[in-house]
Amino acid sequence: MGQYFLMSRRYNKKSAEDFGLKEIDAQTAQCRSDGSLWKKTSLYDFGWGKEYGYCRLPEPKPDKLIDILINSSEEEDCYGAASILMDKYPDKLLTACETMAGEPESEKYIRMYGALQLNRKMNYNAVEGKSLEELEKDHERWMALPVPETAKKGEKKKGRLRIAVFLLVIAACFVALMYLLEYLAFVFSRLFIA
Repeated sequence: MGQYFLMSRRYNKKSAEDFGLKEIDAQTAQCRSDGSLWKKTSLYDFGWGKEYGYCRLPEPKPDKLIDILINSSEEEDCYGAASILMDKYPDKLLTACETMAGEPESEKYIRMYGALQLNRKMNYNAVEGKSLEELEKDHERWMALPVPETAKKGEKKKGRLRIAVFLLVIAACFVALMYLLEYLAFVFSRLFIA
């Protein structure tokens, strides 16, 4: 359980009760043990949609969210902070990333890089009300962030794993085809013998 965020994983929790909270209304809940208030919110997207969750009230300010993202030992807090930063404060988040990018192999930058999925190479900034030039500038700033060596190694491992899985699937198909041909040979031999 995070200090600032409570989050489901693969939608395994939804209601306040699922998170161990007491529902006050449709958007607010209370912690049974300390009486703190929590706001219902959609949180991090792991690739299948935003997870259900709660944020402790008052919602942390952007600087505190950045601190939570890079320093919290709680996974829910880390991903919850990343989600709020990406959704509400992308400009401040980009500035923080650029500041930390001076040391791309630091543990904090690597943690931020991974939690924000910066390997996806996209513009996280808001687009409403911005000119094309502003959007291109924002995108260039995101693209200029360095990739940590550990992330590069992880991508190489993922690539090798994909190749290995592909080869296993090909081998399994080949074996299945061999059994099918053997079966067909057996069936045809029985037809011609009879």
